[in-house]
Amino acid sequence: MRRRTGINHELDLLAEAVRASAFLDDIDGRVLGSSVQADDADPTGVAAILTRQVPADMSARQQRYGVDQATGPMRLPADPGHSPVARVCVPVRHQHRTPRREPH
Repeated sequence: MRRRTGINHELDLLAEAVRASAFLDDIDGRVLGSSVQADDADPTGVAAILTRQVPADMSARQQRYGVDQATGPMRLPADPGHSPVARVCVPVRHQHRTPRREPH
């Protein structure tokens, strides 16, 4: 049997442990990986997976809440107009900074 590895596998394990969908996106909103739990999928999450980009309205909302500057987990409350599911955002850093995607 082949052993599963990689970002999506790690997100699957996390999603199973917390019983909620898990996404990893970079500071520019590019979705790097995801694991959706069927009972909490919402239009924002589905759009992010299909386009591999956090929708602009969700990205702006995250910025307003200071997710890009967070140093620890923070909660984004549900927003019935855009994302009916509350989210917990956990910043992931490399050498204490949030890397930016390299321009093409």
